[in-house]
Amino acid sequence: MNYIVNMIGNLRDLEFLDILKLTLITAEESDYSVTISSKPTKNPFDYALICIELKGSNKNSYQNIIADFENALLDTKIEATIIQDTDFYSLLGKLLKQIEDINPSFVIGFLLDKNKHKELEAFKASFY
Repeated sequence: MNYIVNMIGNLRDLEFLDILKLTLITAEESDYSVTISSKPTKNPFDYALICIELKGSNKNSYQNIIADFENALLDTKIEATIIQDTDFYSLLGKLLKQIEDINPSFVIGFLLDKNKHKELEAFKASFY
């Protein structure tokens, strides 16, 4: 299956950057071809839109997913699965759950290495 994941977040937020990195590495380790792009913002304080293309098959069809880390999305004109949550790691779990054949072991290992037990519980509660 192929996916277009649009992530809305604040690039100055280190936790959002960790989530972005974890998403990319997890997808690559699950044998997805990963392409990332973004649109520059005019104001450095605006939310960034990061577009991640995950290609797992030769089909030309894609499932659209929007992961809104800042609850900034008001309306969308495209047909997409919209994921919003106030907890970043809970949202990451919900996002990865939408993607077929994804292996969350890298995320779990990262959180265990950093002793982020609260974040690990939030991730596991939303993924499993």
